[in-house]
Amino acid sequence: MDKVNRWTAEIALLNQWFSETEMQHNIKWGSDVYSVGKRNVLGIAGFKNFFAIWFFEGHLLADHQEVLVNAQEGKTKFLRQWRFTDIAELDKNTVMAYVFEAIENAKTKQKSI
Repeated sequence: MDKVNRWTAEIALLNQWFSETEMQHNIKWGSDVYSVGKRNVLGIAGFKNFFAIWFFEGHLLADHQEVLVNAQEGKTKFLRQWRFTDIAELDKNTVMAYVFEAIENAKTKQKSI
């Protein structure tokens, strides 16, 4: 299975939503990454069995929907992923609530530096 191209439509939709925010888009580590100032906020990528949004400071998110998982248990302390297996699982209002919270957290951290 072509893990790079399998999730093209899903990643394009997320890129469209995220482009409507104040975040800057970059390609880092071969994936779409969004930042505010010098702080990475989130990234998106497709994997073999799912596509995901990962939040660099995910441990700070309230996670009211209980959708976030530790990206690599035992290896990462802060990174959290939200995994999807179908475009129908994407609810713009819910996703963007997490995104806006992550943006605010990044801006708060930026000010403290």
